[in-house]
Amino acid sequence: MDASADALSGPIRGELLGADQLAERARTVAKGEVLRAGRALWRAAPLLARLNETKKLLDVAHQRLTVAAEHTEVGPAGEWFLDNYHVVQEHIREVHETLPAGYYRELPELAGGPLAGYPRVYELAITLISHTESRVDLQNLERFVAAFQAVSPLRIGELWAVPAMLRLALLESVRRMALRTVQRMDEMEKAGEWAARIGAASEQGPRALGAALDAFAGDPPPLTPVFVHRFLQQLRLTRGSAAPLAQIEAWIGDRALGAEDAAARSTQHLAL
Repeated sequence: MDASADALSGPIRGELLGADQLAERARTVAKGEVLRAGRALWRAAPLLARLNETKKLLDVAHQRLTVAAEHTEVGPAGEWFLDNYHVVQEHIREVHETLPAGYYRELPELAGGPLAGYPRVYELAITLISHTESRVDLQNLERFVAAFQAVSPLRIGELWAVPAMLRLALLESVRRMALRTVQRMDEMEKAGEWAARIGAASEQGPRALGAALDAFAGDPPPLTPVFVHRFLQQLRLTRGSAAPLAQIEAWIGDRALGAEDAAARSTQHLAL
């Protein structure tokens, strides 16, 4: 759940907890935190720097998916992102307005753990979001904060920062979702290109087909579930590709995964 982790590592998600378990989790987090001593108003503000980077990445992802949506399906996550892009932008602006750098630098920071150097109130937000599947409401927020403060009282400035930290944590999930969606589109397009190339070579004769298969086997793209599923699916629809299909499917199955497994994992990826 580290905010600085690989953007493609997936949504911020942990075990779904009930009310009592969520309160216990808040107390456990509070007990385990160690804060940095003193304050340095000149220190870095990594969450704000990441927010600026996130805005740029989301702008690029929006352009990419807008173009892709004109000729192919972008999946539920892509459709949600395109429909709610303006809402995401509003929340980015809201964070900038309510969490200026000077205010941010006054927040107590964690001294250790995966979020070392980040405000402890951000760990509170990340933990709540991860164990509620991002379904935050006033009731579970009040219960979680109260349980946390029973062990480690928050400063008034941290309490005021909770809404901004929740937005930052949710924007982190949107960032990961958008980048994974763009990656999926890239893999699907690459699969379509290879299927068309092999299908065209098959129509040209054995020599051209052999050269295309050698090129694929010699320097294959990453054989991800999305690529494999789309590639085999498109190859089945391509004229003249019936002959090499079984050979390619067996070759991929030996090195990565079979067609059925690829389809199942691709669907799971889309649902995630």
